[in-house]
Amino acid sequence: MVAAGIDIGTNTILMVIAEIDQWGRITVLEDLHEIPRLGEGLHELGGITREAVERASTVLTSFRHVLHRYGNPPITAVATEAIRRASNADKVRKQLEHQLSAPIHVLSGQQEAMLTFTGTTAGVFGPTTVIDIGGGSTELVHGSDGRPVWANSLPLGSILLTDQFVQERPVSFESHGRIIESIDAAVLACAVPQSVRSSGTLLAVAGTATSLAVLNAHLPVFDAKQVDGQVLPIDQVAYWKNELLGMDTAQLRALQGIDPRRADILPVGVTILHRIMELLDFSNVAISVRGLRYGALLNGLGKG
Repeated sequence: MVAAGIDIGTNTILMVIAEIDQWGRITVLEDLHEIPRLGEGLHELGGITREAVERASTVLTSFRHVLHRYGNPPITAVATEAIRRASNADKVRKQLEHQLSAPIHVLSGQQEAMLTFTGTTAGVFGPTTVIDIGGGSTELVHGSDGRPVWANSLPLGSILLTDQFVQERPVSFESHGRIIESIDAAVLACAVPQSVRSSGTLLAVAGTATSLAVLNAHLPVFDAKQVDGQVLPIDQVAYWKNELLGMDTAQLRALQGIDPRRADILPVGVTILHRIMELLDFSNVAISVRGLRYGALLNGLGKG
């Protein structure tokens, strides 16, 4: 059967439409990515702005048209940190549900982590840790053979920390230090089990990870086949972190293959990835183009 999974995040809205056979094998029909920045200004204002809701509504309306071409298959739509913490969350959710013509499930951080693991590790064997760096939060989840055993949602996000600490470009030494302090405190607070550290494969999903892979492979545009499965050693992640932190806004927006709407938050996103790799003793990270939308898709079909 054909079904869809939608991930409404702080920075992006993503949708996968896929055909799933009786053995749970997925054939992707559409995999759409848009950047309405629903959580823009959330840290300062406490709520989601009308302009951000309008941008997100436009994206969901366009997704609805795509779904119509596939006979309006069943949808599992989930929302994460921006709607979790916004003061006007209920109003925003209802408006977006109207645009999508489907319910939107607001996930807890724990639920988000678990579904991300499900969507990322289908068919992956052995100990695996998944890191999902979003705009408003970062999910860490560890398990083996597709079964999660530990998960946590950290109050770290590329938009959140950029809004909090970045007032100038290039990012100053002092701002970088405050970002690192926030990451260290969040990782310490979530009490990562010793068994997770440097255990098995580290998989990174979402826009920070895939954008980093685009840069590392010098791709002119995003190409899922060249991004998915790309492995970066920690030294290479450190190289790109330092390069990005040292760029001004114009240089970031001119990066080849990177959407200019994501460019300004990419330095902080890569900083989060690099620092967590250091703290958890991972020497390499593999990039996955899957993630939460795939978990939503499978969960909606009872396969998550």
